[in-house]
Amino acid sequence: MNPRSPRRSPAAPNTPGRPEVSDRATAGSEPPAKKWLVTVAVMSGTFLAVMDVSVVNVSLPHMMGNFGQSQSSITWVATSYGIAEILSITMASWWSAVLGRKRLYLLALALFTLSSMLAGTAQTFPQMLFYRTLQGLAGGILTPLSQAILRETFPPRQQAMAMSIFGMGVVFAPAIGPILGGWLTDNYGWPWIFYINIPVRLHEPLAHHHP
Repeated sequence: MNPRSPRRSPAAPNTPGRPEVSDRATAGSEPPAKKWLVTVAVMSGTFLAVMDVSVVNVSLPHMMGNFGQSQSSITWVATSYGIAEILSITMASWWSAVLGRKRLYLLALALFTLSSMLAGTAQTFPQMLFYRTLQGLAGGILTPLSQAILRETFPPRQQAMAMSIFGMGVVFAPAIGPILGGWLTDNYGWPWIFYINIPVRLHEPLAHHHP
């Protein structure tokens, strides 16, 4: 027996079910590039949906002359969107359980884009109210679904940061709405406050990433 024989540290068992350290670090988290791509896509959609609450405020006098409505009647262009948005926010969770998050997001996205285009081409006041109601229903679904997608995309240690980004977008959008709406109305006409929403269709690749 040799008392000076070196001790051998026992080799870690190569257990198939035991993940390596690098696997544990990356499990449940998205690659950084995809994470931020999803964030930009989700936040731009939410930003437009929330901004549409106030973007029409400066354009109402122009619409009042276009549609031949009184000052009290023309405010329904803004009110119809807000009421429809509140109603759809309360129903978003139920619709998501029935249709699935991916399918509901795509349907709301398509409806929001279509109603934005139709609102810009409205020829009568009832048409405008109908299209704005559809737009509000779609926008109210996009907002909570976007928040849920952000929570799924970021790991738990980064979810506070993700919700801060979401909160900044939701707070900043109504503030920038009247400024952008006034600039578009003065330079291009009031229909462009709705046409500006059409690029929201760029969010469609997001649906392939989230089940």
